[in-house]
Amino acid sequence: MKSMSSLKIARLLRDHEDGISLKEIARRYGITIGHIGFLTRQYSGLDARWIETIRRLEHQLTIMTSRVEKLSSYIDISRQVIKRMQPAQRPRSVMAATLRANFGIPHIAANRIVGLSPSAGSGKVAATADANLIADMKRYFEQNPGQGFHKVFNAILKDQPNSRKACWLTYKAAKLELPGRGGKSAPKLPTPARVRKHMQAQTAPNDMWSMDFMADGLFRGKRYWILNIIDDFNREALLTHPVVRQTTSVVVRCLERLHSSGRVPKAIRTDNGSVFKASEYVAWMKRIGAQRVYGRPYVSADNSLIERFNGTLRKEVLDRYELHNMIEVSRMLEDWRTRYNLSRPHYSLGGLSPLQYSALVKPELAMQM
Repeated sequence: MKSMSSLKIARLLRDHEDGISLKEIARRYGITIGHIGFLTRQYSGLDARWIETIRRLEHQLTIMTSRVEKLSSYIDISRQVIKRMQPAQRPRSVMAATLRANFGIPHIAANRIVGLSPSAGSGKVAATADANLIADMKRYFEQNPGQGFHKVFNAILKDQPNSRKACWLTYKAAKLELPGRGGKSAPKLPTPARVRKHMQAQTAPNDMWSMDFMADGLFRGKRYWILNIIDDFNREALLTHPVVRQTTSVVVRCLERLHSSGRVPKAIRTDNGSVFKASEYVAWMKRIGAQRVYGRPYVSADNSLIERFNGTLRKEVLDRYELHNMIEVSRMLEDWRTRYNLSRPHYSLGGLSPLQYSALVKPELAMQM
């Protein structure tokens, strides 16, 4: 078939539309009447620009079809090689499962590559995958009993081949939802054995801190308070210190401990409590050159970061464990604070933990965000 330019084809179609006979058109352009019929069926009503575009797309489609046929032949060759080297079905099922896990390809495609039937191993493999997924989530919740699906997915599941919806359905089927929903109180857990081990504190630099006291009670009812200090930049928990009374001396002593470790704040945000306005606290802040920032009276939104932290601490620790004495409280808080800083994903930090965020994002870049 004679090759013609797009411009010539457009002229030929225009001549045909003007009523010129097929014989005359065939003689004028040096082609057969059958070729004229083919061109009118393919490009009728199009101008030269659109004809050129369609011909280019047809050429690309021809190239892609050739490549697909070649790759399909390679897959067939690979399948034959695999079947000759490994004739047993069970090892090939393991190979198919590996392909699905590492490359995220569908079950049928993986089976085709290794030479298995489309339905081979589907039920058993799916059941094993679900069992492994449930085991991973249960291990995570043993360490973090106050966290739900979104936390566990961002912490350990988002890099796995399972989709978010598949993980959610498995989570629901295994009945791993947080206890205490729907008005039912959740039973408190015994203090974990790891709390008896000494945990080393993690630190990261900052400019602005938020500080507040929160109250709770021991298992037998004795009341105590916790002084919380966080870093506003990366939400790092700098200190969670339990005390039997709220005093300015405790505040200054805890701040001095952080200061002696190299942490020097430029400003500290608190509420209007008397412990944060006493002369001992004011003098210590003036000595290190830090600014005192107070929220409006009875407006918790002015110190929302520490209020949110207090709620998280209560949900994940204080409402979950039976704590019998101040030593257990101190160790439990330090254990949770370490894991909070190292590995707990934070929504406002893009799913990163405080220390991961401070390692990846420079302070000057964060200020521009």
